[in-house]
Amino acid sequence: MPSYEIVETTRIDVAPAQVRAIVGDFRQWEPWSPWLSAEPGCSLTYEPDGSAYSWDGRIIGKGRMEKLSESDRAIQYRLTFLSPWKSTSDVSFLFAPAGEGTEVSWTMKGSLPFFLFWMKKMMQAWIGSDYRRGLAKLKDYAESGSVPSKQEFPGVGDGVVASYIGIRGDAAIADLGARLAGHYDQLRAAAEAAGVSVNGDPLAIYHKFRVVEQTTEYTAALPVDRVPSPLPAGIESGRLDAPRTYRVVHTGAYRHLGGAWSAGMMHQRGKQFRPDKSADPFERYANYGEESETEQVTEVHFPAK
Repeated sequence: MPSYEIVETTRIDVAPAQVRAIVGDFRQWEPWSPWLSAEPGCSLTYEPDGSAYSWDGRIIGKGRMEKLSESDRAIQYRLTFLSPWKSTSDVSFLFAPAGEGTEVSWTMKGSLPFFLFWMKKMMQAWIGSDYRRGLAKLKDYAESGSVPSKQEFPGVGDGVVASYIGIRGDAAIADLGARLAGHYDQLRAAAEAAGVSVNGDPLAIYHKFRVVEQTTEYTAALPVDRVPSPLPAGIESGRLDAPRTYRVVHTGAYRHLGGAWSAGMMHQRGKQFRPDKSADPFERYANYGEESETEQVTEVHFPAK
């Protein structure tokens, strides 16, 4: 059977013992788990001695995490998924001193059935992305005691139908925030110079995700009352036609926005909505540049039938 190994690492600016105490206590996983936020209210059950916990949800499935061993430098777990598929993997957290902080590595080892060999790279990319999001939240939780990230699920409702001016690009997902900020500055300047009014919140429309490469093709867009002519070099026009969408509302730092995307895709797999593949998914920044990171509101829209 094809085996796989996933390792993701981050630095957390607190001592190893403090990080290990958080990771070793299953009751402290909920604030930083990259999966539990997709289904608030999911049933969680903890063994009285703290050796294991189980989850049972309509969206995130059913499974169990059991602590096998613990030392100053590592905690070893057995992860068992019971639904929507059955599998068992070895999971560990490794803690290494890094100055006055800690280098934390999250690992997973396992194997796939032979007939799923073609999924290996994709699965490693999915789980690696989950691990990076989880470690980013763990870092915030360990350093400050909270995570500036909350998700809400209003469900299917009105989407966005609007003409826009935009800049199309291709970038690593990790670099996207800085790229979008620069694009919106260019677009606002172009709209002002052309005498057109911006009549909606900034948008980021996603045409393609390359999960393994962690890159995306996108358009940074500003809705306008009319499209100027001629358009400046490097700026295009278009129309977003997504009258109905399944909306995930994320409040908090943009660096945690990937959790809203992951949750939306899990909700789609959980049949919470029927996707409309004729339109691209997009983000809408409800208070872009106006609020502190804890109050930043971003809507992730999945076109729906």
